[in-house]
Amino acid sequence: MKREKGFTLLEILITLAIIAIAFPVLLRFLSQNISLATEAEFLSSASLLADSKMNDLCRNGYLESGPRSGRFETPYQQFGWKLSVGGTSETDASGLQRIELSVTLADNPTLHYSIVRYVLPGEFMQSTVGEPVASP
Repeated sequence: MKREKGFTLLEILITLAIIAIAFPVLLRFLSQNISLATEAEFLSSASLLADSKMNDLCRNGYLESGPRSGRFETPYQQFGWKLSVGGTSETDASGLQRIELSVTLADNPTLHYSIVRYVLPGEFMQSTVGEPVASP
């Protein structure tokens, strides 16, 4: 009896079963890598933008207390910033200001980056703590 060349139905079904098992695992892996790459890109851009904005704000000297917010200029218009200025409870008499600047991404508000700086009026005293925060 002459055997025809080709795949049997059983071989094709086994191949499809292997692909069906491997494909979701591969998609989950790729999705996780894309998410991590997006977060890394955000953190590198946000840290530079936050530091630049903080330097611009502190260069002007004493900042008024209270919150402010805005957006960065082109090509970073997808990033927003929020500023909070207030005295510190232990050193209010000395006029030491606590300045917190948070940077967020417009299309993903779960990603944000914050820096805190303590400044004496008339001086540019830097004590910066960068804190990347990503909520799941």
